[in-house]
Amino acid sequence: LRQIPTYTRVRKTATTSVVGKMAQSIRFSTVSIIELSTNIHFLKGMDLKPPFETLVPTLVTVYEQKIALEKELKTIAAAFISGSPLPGIDYPKLAARAPEITAEMDELDKTLFQTAPLVFGLLVDPSPDREGHSSHLITTKSERRDLIHRLNVAFGSRLEQRNPNYVVGAAVTLRYGLLKNFKNVDDPW
Repeated sequence: LRQIPTYTRVRKTATTSVVGKMAQSIRFSTVSIIELSTNIHFLKGMDLKPPFETLVPTLVTVYEQKIALEKELKTIAAAFISGSPLPGIDYPKLAARAPEITAEMDELDKTLFQTAPLVFGLLVDPSPDREGHSSHLITTKSERRDLIHRLNVAFGSRLEQRNPNYVVGAAVTLRYGLLKNFKNVDDPW
């Protein structure tokens, strides 16, 4: 949940010049690496029980792979921002690698999208209600409203897109679950 708004906010700030775009790419990659590293540190402190035990290792692996790709994008952008060709750098090869990296990032985002139902599942209180159903979330009304608000602010009208990208799709999945008819932890049982 923490990564989604940052990813979206930084991606929105693009410039039009080549140097500006390369500088922005370096900035975005740096911010992403910091955020992903923070998330990995946070996740490694978690120990989830079944059926969620695979979630943390999956997220850590995806985030580590994203960090490696972001570092590679930073290296490519730095080579192009230098102004004049540097000896020993194969610029066409670097230019060809960039779209490969973005395709790999899309696949990693797809994996994150596929984890969204599990992430939402962590918000569902496993304790059954009087009818034996898991009908409550572990969030208060206020926390739930805040999560919905943060998703709405971060993604805006993209939450209503017909075919969103994987990152937006993950946010749509989380928002959908939060808007369902679950009770909150501070509602009567």
